[in-house]
Amino acid sequence: MLHQRIVAYPFLAIQSYVTPRGLGEAHFAGVRVRIREETYREPDIVFMATEHAGRIGDQFWEGADLVMEVVSRDHPERDLVLKSEEYAQAGIPEYWIVDPRLGLVTVLSLEGSNYAVHGKFALGQSATSRLLAGFEVEVARVSRRRGCESSTAVSGWDRIPKPETRVDFEEAGTSAWNGSAA
Repeated sequence: MLHQRIVAYPFLAIQSYVTPRGLGEAHFAGVRVRIREETYREPDIVFMATEHAGRIGDQFWEGADLVMEVVSRDHPERDLVLKSEEYAQAGIPEYWIVDPRLGLVTVLSLEGSNYAVHGKFALGQSATSRLLAGFEVEVARVSRRRGCESSTAVSGWDRIPKPETRVDFEEAGTSAWNGSAA
């Protein structure tokens, strides 16, 4: 249930942004996205631009233009590493990783065949899209339940420290999401 509460805000944000502008379709979990032959994912949130509407099928979508995933408490490496690799190989231009444990939203943008960090956004900031100019999501709204005054409202996630500032990957000597040295 907590996962759905966290996913609800960015879904409503993207839906209310793209629909009135006629930019495409956004959907909540349950849409199968083919990332390669015989391999599918069901992202928490998926967006397909109007100009790619022909890739939307009745059974599944052929890729997507933007996907968002909320990091799983049980298997964070799946969202942070495996899906990042799969979505990049599938040519999905933008991947948002929402990590409510850390109060972070990482936006990855496809450059060539790999993702580069467009931004790493912390509490007090709004995550922005490279693909959808002007679209943003307040990080605090996906880091805890609406209406709660404390980040401890997310059961079990209060013990993990929350960064207060934006991470500068170039300064840290990394050039890609995988954290490899530049």
